[in-house]
Order: sequence, then structure tokens, then C-alpha cells
Amino acid sequence: MTVREAIDQADTLRPNMVSESEKRVWLAQLDGAMRRQIHGQHEQAEESNSGGADKNQEDGTVLLAQEPFTGIYSYWLMAQIDLAQGELNRYNNDMMLYNMALTEYAVDYKRSHLPVKRGQFVL
Repeated sequence: MTVREAIDQADTLRPNMVSESEKRVWLAQLDGAMRRQIHGQHEQAEESNSGGADKNQEDGTVLLAQEPFTGIYSYWLMAQIDLAQGELNRYNNDMMLYNMALTEYAVDYKRSHLPVKRGQFVL
């Protein structure tokens, strides 16, 4: 999923007046957090850190989470939109769905990547 696709999908599901630049910042925050908290804990992090949103992203920038986990971005953007618009019930529902999707992604990523070695264990 690209930055453009994520923003278009969120705008379709949740029409809003939030600026596109703000949505780009939110995507960069999410991919940055995923890079640190999930990818950064694993040996193959260098490969996965090359992608994802950052503050200089373009429409075609490919986000870190790919199918079947792209719902993370829609839920995240919709939650931030709802929070900005004071829709707290919708925000809570979106954050619940986002947290479930992010957990599924993290479990899948950890299952397929070795953790970073932090030292030597000697007997």
C-alpha cells in the first residue's frame, strides 16, 4: 500500500476536512513507530527500514505493512481524524481495530524474523 492509497482509502471510509499534509504526518509517525518498536528488534531490520513513510514521503512511497495487514493504516488514519473532530466513540472503535491489526502484524513479523542478538551467552 502506498501513501496515496492509504489517504484515499481513509478519506473514502471517513469523509473529513483534515488536511492531507496532516494525514501524511500521521502516516510517518505510524511507520516510524513500527520501524522502532517492531522492525528494529530484529536482525533483518535493515531490509525493512528502507521503506515506509517519513516526513519527506511522496504519493508513491510504499508503507511498511503490506497485505494482508494494510488495514492498520486505514484504522490509524480514521482514528486520528475522529480524534481531531471530537468523535470520541468512533475514535475508540477505530483504535480498538487498529490495535488488533497492529498486534496481528507484529506477531506475524516476529514469527518470520530473528531477534537481534544482544550479547554472548557463555556456559
